[in-house]
Amino acid sequence: MNKNFKAYTPITERQIDAVWRNSATLFILDTNILLNLYSYRKNTQEDFFRILEKLKDRIWIPYHVMLEYHRNRLKVINDKENTINEIIKWCKDIRLEFPNDLLEKKDEKSIPQIFKDFSRKYPDLKDEWDKIKKDINNTFSENKESYIERIKQVTDNGVGINNHDKVYDSLKNILKNIGTAYDEKFIENIKEIGKERYSHKRPPGYKDVSKDQDEDNVYYHNGCAIPYKYGDLIIWEEIKRYVNNGNNPLKIQNIVFVTDDNKDDWVQKHYSGEKTISMARYELFDELLTEAKHISHFLIADAESFVKQSNKHFNLKLDDGSVRDIKNTANNSRIFFTDQDIFEINNNRFEKTSVNPDSLNFRPRSFRSLKYNLMKQINSLKDEINFVEMLLSESRSREEEINLRRRLIKLEDRLYDYSKQLKTLDSTDKLDFYKSTIDRSKEE
Repeated sequence: MNKNFKAYTPITERQIDAVWRNSATLFILDTNILLNLYSYRKNTQEDFFRILEKLKDRIWIPYHVMLEYHRNRLKVINDKENTINEIIKWCKDIRLEFPNDLLEKKDEKSIPQIFKDFSRKYPDLKDEWDKIKKDINNTFSENKESYIERIKQVTDNGVGINNHDKVYDSLKNILKNIGTAYDEKFIENIKEIGKERYSHKRPPGYKDVSKDQDEDNVYYHNGCAIPYKYGDLIIWEEIKRYVNNGNNPLKIQNIVFVTDDNKDDWVQKHYSGEKTISMARYELFDELLTEAKHISHFLIADAESFVKQSNKHFNLKLDDGSVRDIKNTANNSRIFFTDQDIFEINNNRFEKTSVNPDSLNFRPRSFRSLKYNLMKQINSLKDEINFVEMLLSESRSREEEINLRRRLIKLEDRLYDYSKQLKTLDSTDKLDFYKSTIDRSKEE
């Protein structure tokens, strides 16, 4: 085949094996790979670090990845801790209760009234019923406490906001090959080429851009004003610059970019039966070949594939549970928010406007009841989303996965709508709200 189509040439399993074995293969880790380490179980962390130790001479980390890691490290730890604490609190708050008014209703035809008359006639059965209720509540409480202890045991990986950060120490000892700090000139160049690339939806990074974002939305580091929306593009430009640097210690022939970001501006997916095949966007590989002709292969691997391939080639005999843990963490990494996510939530999704009662899904009796109903709906949706995610992690067929993902999208859309209403309600003047409600009542 013509060498101009090299980026489109399919890669075989044998070639992938050769890439992993080749000492001139460069492994590049994305920010989410480093941050997800804080969510892995302790055994999984240890297995992952064994792989990094094996590959440490062939690993390179872009400077921007390390910057994002340091900026988001404490937030990820805090979010993990808060999530576990919320789950434990939820478990503790669960009560298995019988109606207190069981024998107090007046309706002569009601079951409570019949039971009340029945109890007068057979008081010994009433005593037995009370004992059953007590035994059930005691058993439930004991099992609940046991389950809470199990949660603490399973999720205890040594990570905590007040604990010494051993993950940080391990990464510091292993990751020695890090990109060079960029300057203001580099960022200005990113802005210039970013406008052109994103306007034509040229990967990577354009998927992170929302309509309201502009280059004034920045954060500062090392004297540079860095636009949030160009994070992926900065990493990509760093990769190209490093690969083309003839002074780097590794004579690079292949690149494996390890990321759990599976957005379409990095990867393209093909479905074959029950298997999903993901690979780097053709445009990215083609661009890399144009600027670095010595590169033979450019692969993108998620953490699960990275661990499986490394386990295979280094014969590490990793625990199967580690692979499952890594997969589940990647699927649920949306729980933890990076700077980019926080920016979009604060500036785009929840605009602070006045609540119009006509736009609500139900008629509130009061400001307080409205807020209570919204929170009740939100909590219910969160429970259902968690259940669907659990089913998704255990899905056995492509069709089942697709149906579950469709269901998940609908639930998340509803959750977004209710969350937006609640956020808007928090920023609404109560007097304006009641005036609007009264005016509507008069019209009716």
